[in-house]
Amino acid sequence: MRTDLSLCFKDECAALELVEACVWPDRVVCPHCGEHSRTSLLRGLRTKTGTRKCYGCRTLFSVRTGTMFECSHVPFHKWLKALFLTGCGTEPIKPFQLSRAINVSFKTAALMIAQINQSAVECGIRTSDDKAETTQPAHECSTLAPSELPTAGEPQTSTVNSHA
Repeated sequence: MRTDLSLCFKDECAALELVEACVWPDRVVCPHCGEHSRTSLLRGLRTKTGTRKCYGCRTLFSVRTGTMFECSHVPFHKWLKALFLTGCGTEPIKPFQLSRAINVSFKTAALMIAQINQSAVECGIRTSDDKAETTQPAHECSTLAPSELPTAGEPQTSTVNSHA
């Protein structure tokens, strides 16, 4: 398992390796039947990276199965960046700021934030009464690429700060 988190944000394979090491620390376990000895990694040309087959129940699965990542088209490394920037659902961030930081559309960023917040409530990290305040700039919440995040009230194309 990698120890430097910035390397895990670099590409899909590194992020997949990190998540697999967290979910399956000892050995791969089928989420459908619990089989651990009769599973294998599929390496076909048209098979998604990380797809495995359980020969106990004959189903395909991956580390995404049964998680908030399951039906998402967003790559793992972008999900990990989003989780880091939002503090796993505890830190406020605007969808616009997240979309700029991880290079996804505004709509995708908004859906990711909603999914992260919902998962944080389900895991008990947050209560459902907590409202994520989105008035605080994201660069005050994290240190991941603060230069990529826009600041409130600053034009995107302007490089000169005018103080009134």
